[in-house]
This record gives sequence, structure tokens and C-alpha cells, in this order.
Amino acid sequence: MLHLTCQVDYGDPRVQAAFGLRQGKKEQHLTPESVEEWAEVIKEWSDRYGDMVSGWWFDGGYPHLGFDDSMASTLADAVKHGNPKAMVSFSAIMGPGRAFEAEDFTAGETDQPFNVMLASRWQEGSQWQVLTYIAKQWGGRDTRFSTP
Repeated sequence: MLHLTCQVDYGDPRVQAAFGLRQGKKEQHLTPESVEEWAEVIKEWSDRYGDMVSGWWFDGGYPHLGFDDSMASTLADAVKHGNPKAMVSFSAIMGPGRAFEAEDFTAGETDQPFNVMLASRWQEGSQWQVLTYIAKQWGGRDTRFSTP
């Protein structure tokens, strides 16, 4: 499984310029054109790796950045070009909900994993899963849960 962002690296001004985005270390408002260009890169990776990659987890597909269903479909089509059976997810919301129609499984980000219990393995047509952290915060080295 690969972890990617829904946009090119926003810490590299050369990459931003190549994709026609403003330069600066911050998230960019996404356009259909910039997502199409990014999808071409991803499609090349998908073709190269084929069925060696069975899942793609995209971070940063936030509606406040302009990311929408059509952009999610564009990226999903790119990852499935080299492996039609590949699964894709987009991190856009907290919790087990489905963010976009093109999503095969939910991103499932949550701060409270024990508060998430669904009645079925499917959430609005997508396989649900939970992504959380063991530490007291994302990226921490301590542990927030004790063993029973």
C-alpha cells in the first residue's frame, strides 16, 4: 500500500512551479488541471508497479482546498490503470464515513478508536477501517493506552 497526498509536495517550490501552483510551504487550492497533471505521474507509478501495489491511501483531499468527487475519480482512475483491483481511499474527514464516491475503503482517521463501532463492514458502499495512533497525539512516541 502506498501513502500519497492529493496534491504535489507543497514544500518544494520547483515542483509547485512545474504544476502551475503558487509557491510556498502551505497547502494549495486544487484545480482540475493540477489534479490531472498529478494523476499522470501517479498513473505512471501505477503502470510501473502494477499488482505489486494493491492499495493507495491519499491524504489531504479536503473540500476546503477544492478537492471534490471528480478529482477523487481522476486519481482513482490513475491508480487503477496499472492494477484494476487496487483499492483507494481519500482522507478528507475524521471518522469512519465515506468521503468520496471513488473510495473503496474509508480513510478512517479518528482520535477515539474505541468509540467507533459500525454494524456492518460497509460504510456507505466503502469497506470501513480505522486509522488511529497509539501515542497521546499523532506522531508521538509515548503511549496513551495501558494494557489490561
